[in-house]
Amino acid sequence: ILFLQIPAKLEKIGYTEFVLNPEEIKTFKAFYALTEDTEVHYTHPHMHVFGKSFKSYAVSPENDSIPIIKIDEWRFYEQEYYQLAKPLHLKKGTKIYYEATYDNTSSNPLNPFSPPQTISEGWSTTQEMMLNILICTKVKEVD
Repeated sequence: ILFLQIPAKLEKIGYTEFVLNPEEIKTFKAFYALTEDTEVHYTHPHMHVFGKSFKSYAVSPENDSIPIIKIDEWRFYEQEYYQLAKPLHLKKGTKIYYEATYDNTSSNPLNPFSPPQTISEGWSTTQEMMLNILICTKVKEVD
């Protein structure tokens, strides 16, 4: 049975509040740790119209870096679920990292505000978010 991997607590790296100031391009980073062994089958990054690029990767308890997805040019109207070529086995304690860059400048053709306004985190497309939904299965423990 597939399930969504939803972080219990997303740890922000280098910021306390998600805010995009006018005429600012800014990168946010965060991570969470897996609480059980998991196999990832699909990934679905999600941002809104201020999104510029997105990257997600895992770091195992042994400190190995494992790429999940990298999108150099975010396209809001082309968001997809991406199926991995083969399931990605991640051990309990693996950290899932997110890195997302946003463009709140007047050069961003999708910016709904002219002039740009301060943008906060939220569900509206005139706000912004940083998600990466992982579709997974639990790894069965062997006795």
